[in-house]
Amino acid sequence: MSIDPSDHLCPTETSSVTEDEIRDLKEKNTALVKKVQYWKMLAAQRENEKLDLMREINDLRLKLGRLRNEGAETARVLDVSLQSAIEEALSHLVQSSNAMARISEVAKTYIRKRQG
Repeated sequence: MSIDPSDHLCPTETSSVTEDEIRDLKEKNTALVKKVQYWKMLAAQRENEKLDLMREINDLRLKLGRLRNEGAETARVLDVSLQSAIEEALSHLVQSSNAMARISEVAKTYIRKRQG
């Protein structure tokens, strides 16, 4: 069995190939680290945006709740005012009806006396 000198590299060539590989791996590692940092930063930004939107949603829900409460209060005040106005109108109608009944009685009495 013969040894082919081209099958083996000399020690200086072996160390330079290894150093090149190490340098290449370091460069690739640095590039990967940068990419991971970029994606982590992007994920953090998305999370911040999500939290901001959730805060805005909660604020809008609170405002909507306040508007509903104010609307309910306004409706209650309006209902009380309408009820009061209706009662007053009914009172006037009853008084008017009573006045018409008295006028009718006076007219009937007048006609009876005149015919009589």
